[in-house]
Amino acid sequence: RMELDSVRQILFTGSGKAVSKTITCVEIMKRRLKELHQITKVLFKQIEEIWEPIVPEAGLDALTVKRNIPAICVLLSKDALDPQEPGYQAPGSFDAFWIETLKAESQGQMKRKQGGGRGAGSTGKQPRSTGGGLGESCAKS
Repeated sequence: RMELDSVRQILFTGSGKAVSKTITCVEIMKRRLKELHQITKVLFKQIEEIWEPIVPEAGLDALTVKRNIPAICVLLSKDALDPQEPGYQAPGSFDAFWIETLKAESQGQMKRKQGGGRGAGSTGKQPRSTGGGLGESCAKS
């Protein structure tokens, strides 16, 4: 629906185990439609669970438990949003971050391939002597 011009904004929400699925859906939408502004809010939501006794004749009371679970709300908009709002992401800012991260990682891998490492081979292990210690082996050579 967001592909239509009449739909300018969409709100994704999820809580508990659905937080990761919500983020996945947001990322899919952002890949389909470029130039979306985003505001993300992360919060805790209090839920109340009532546990009834398995055997009612036992005379046990119901147990009420209040739990805080994580929740997320993500607003995607074709229109500009307030960049001062906490959680704001400009269009394309995600890609720029990952491009820089990938560059840094690839430079780190190039250094490792060139052998800037631990010394004796790539494992960093030194040969062991069965003698009295390092002083004896250095004195003989």
